[in-house]
Amino acid sequence: MKAVKPILSIFLLLNLTVSFAQDVTMESLTSEIRKQEKSLVEKKESFDFLSKFITELENSDGDNSTLIKSKKENLKVLEIELLKIKASLFDSNSELRKINSINNLETIPEQMEKLELIEKQVNTKIAEFSLNEKSKLAFKNKTIKYKATIWNTNFSIPIARFNFTKNDDNNKFGDIQMFNSIGAGFGKSWGTMTDFRDEKGDLENSDFANSFSIHGGFLFSAGNEQNVFAPVLTFGVLDFQLGFGVELGTIKADQERAFITLGYAIPLYKLIKGKYLFSKKGRILNEINTDL
Repeated sequence: MKAVKPILSIFLLLNLTVSFAQDVTMESLTSEIRKQEKSLVEKKESFDFLSKFITELENSDGDNSTLIKSKKENLKVLEIELLKIKASLFDSNSELRKINSINNLETIPEQMEKLELIEKQVNTKIAEFSLNEKSKLAFKNKTIKYKATIWNTNFSIPIARFNFTKNDDNNKFGDIQMFNSIGAGFGKSWGTMTDFRDEKGDLENSDFANSFSIHGGFLFSAGNEQNVFAPVLTFGVLDFQLGFGVELGTIKADQERAFITLGYAIPLYKLIKGKYLFSKKGRILNEINTDL
């Protein structure tokens, strides 16, 4: 009986020590999770601010390509740091869940929901990041030419405009006017896109060559004798356009409102880099040896 008391005392002491150690571990883990969550919020705010700043630079006038490239590299560093914090937060929450399970304690529902969400986000982002990095490196210092369909805007310069006439005694169908207006339109273009990538695989520049396009827009001008304001539908081949329109401005007494134009298009993406939206990316046209 005397031998049992010391053994029981030692057992109780060890049990108290383990419980105390687990409490310390839980407390330290909880504290660490709070720090990581705070750091995650701060990094996310920095990421959002830098993303917005890059967008403003891209939309501003002047050549900001060097600064934009530098800021995009900083943005990638922030993205990696965000992934690391999320992964660390996932591990800490997993460890806390194990301790709670051992002690038969109820896990905190809020922490469990965050854990599941963070796990999905981390796995998805890591997979996307790895795929993007491998793709970039595979196409470094390469020129890729592929079929593409884009939405874009352009300026139209009618070279010649044919106005239909009515009740003409000379039996002519209409009159031709040269360079009497300017226009602008929005529409869809089918053609080829060429991407130029630098030594890191980052997109350095893109150039679109139009094969066929359909645009809707307006022609307008103002003068002493005639004001032009007309909705026009144009069909383009390369950068030349054939258009059909209806004049809403002033016309001559013997002139019909319908007319035909032959003009030249100046796409906005030729003047300002990236001013288009992809509708579809098609097959690659040139042969490429990737560096894997």
